[in-house]
Amino acid sequence: NLEPALGLLRDLLTRPVFDPERLRQARADALEALRSRVDDPERLEELEWLRLVYGDSYWLNRAPTPASLEAVEARDCRLLVDRLARAGNLVVAVAGDFDPAAIAGHLEPVLGDLPRLESPLPPIPPPEPPGPGGVWLLDLPESVQARVLLGHQGLPLGHPDEVPLLALDQVLGGAFTSRLV
Repeated sequence: NLEPALGLLRDLLTRPVFDPERLRQARADALEALRSRVDDPERLEELEWLRLVYGDSYWLNRAPTPASLEAVEARDCRLLVDRLARAGNLVVAVAGDFDPAAIAGHLEPVLGDLPRLESPLPPIPPPEPPGPGGVWLLDLPESVQARVLLGHQGLPLGHPDEVPLLALDQVLGGAFTSRLV
């Protein structure tokens, strides 16, 4: 099924349809997720955490509004795909048991002639400097469980201590297999 799948991939990247009914359903799903986030203590905690650690204006904290979701049209989605689905702006990963030269031969005709990115995308802006440390409470009387988060912004990706810190994170609680858990 590789050839038909690659054909579908090419169509998705170069001729997206954005069916009106599916777009309407996606918008309705996003609006419902927006409305229901106040019912999910873990989601509220995550939103507050991002605000405290990265600042109000950080890109991760720009939440959609019902008005912004309602304003999205198929042509907006097409323009975004046209702008971003470009050579030099895609990463293709292939996993499994295959011959690398053979798979490259299949991918080249599908992705090799995509138009180049016209200009580099702007860098992701860094977060605001963190405010002073402190203790913040998110009072959710209807919640049946309390949670505690500790942390800070951390180091930028690519920092020389990134790998040792990832190992330390696993030991101290980054996964259910940590020594603490």
